[in-house]
Amino acid sequence: MSNPTKNRMFSLDLIRLVAILAVVMIHVSADFVKENSATSFDFIMGNAFNSLSRLAVPLFLMISGSLMLRESKDIPPKKMLRTALSFGLILIFWSALYAVSYHIIKPLVFGEAISLQATALAFLKGHYHLWYLYVLIGLYIMTPILRLFVKKENKVYIKWYLVLSLIVSFCTPLVNFILNVCGVYPDIYSEFIDQFGIALVGAYLAYYVLGWYIAEIGIEKKLRPILYASGAAGLVATFTLVQFFPQEEFSNTIYSTSTINVFLYSVAVYVFLYYSFENTKESKLTCAVSGLSKYIFGVYLIHPVFLFALKLTGSKIPSPLAELSLCFLGATLLSFATVFVISKIPLLKKSIRC
Repeated sequence: MSNPTKNRMFSLDLIRLVAILAVVMIHVSADFVKENSATSFDFIMGNAFNSLSRLAVPLFLMISGSLMLRESKDIPPKKMLRTALSFGLILIFWSALYAVSYHIIKPLVFGEAISLQATALAFLKGHYHLWYLYVLIGLYIMTPILRLFVKKENKVYIKWYLVLSLIVSFCTPLVNFILNVCGVYPDIYSEFIDQFGIALVGAYLAYYVLGWYIAEIGIEKKLRPILYASGAAGLVATFTLVQFFPQEEFSNTIYSTSTINVFLYSVAVYVFLYYSFENTKESKLTCAVSGLSKYIFGVYLIHPVFLFALKLTGSKIPSPLAELSLCFLGATLLSFATVFVISKIPLLKKSIRC
């Protein structure tokens, strides 16, 4: 029997696993940040884990870019459109499931009023974590056009694009934050940049293209220590700034995927994992990680269900660290187990792309 994982790249599977664990941790630790004062242990702990986990979406975007923009891979526009449509159907299915569960089934169980308007609105907006599917669908629709430009022969121009993205997309939130803290009109920098009409250098697209760049062009060894140091600085900055500016209007900006601190941290971790495990030999560990990889998308889709249930139980645990650990481990393990079962059911496995 052939080994289904032998043609997989272990470093990417490992990055996927790190990314999904970070997604779950973000959603677990967020409540500790939102519901406690900045001087409490609960807040500091929540902020630490939330800051560590902010690389989740950037890692997923860079993985997608490294695979979907690869020149050696023939991906006709029709195939990309079919892929985008399949994600669209998955989005519809899970949006409907969450809308019905939270706005019809939950009110019935707890004796609350049912609002069909709220249910319809929840379906149209999607559950809080499904926003990433909208981004992914948009990137996949744009991929055939991107593949015309994203080639090794254009690496000088792609470098220019990435630098421009860094200046326009990733520095803007931080500049706005500094201006806001200083009492200056906070949107003045954004409005200045917007006047140039540079809309093609968004953060999500930059991560997507950067994933290709790391895989196809590469990061020189002599530059990696600098990148790692800047990544560590970005992580420390995220944690420290949220501690000193815990107000939601500030923390949302600091935690954002499109801020320079999160960008530096995410890219540093991605590069470290990508090159450190690029040529890892096959072993039981690599097979296990690669085997889990096919369930990760399903875990992303379903984990909020178990977080909701476990948080009801966790609220009775006196230790905040134990509560966070229980919710994180419980939601992760239950999600993987449930997705594994779903993957064996022909009518349902398409909903998690297994």
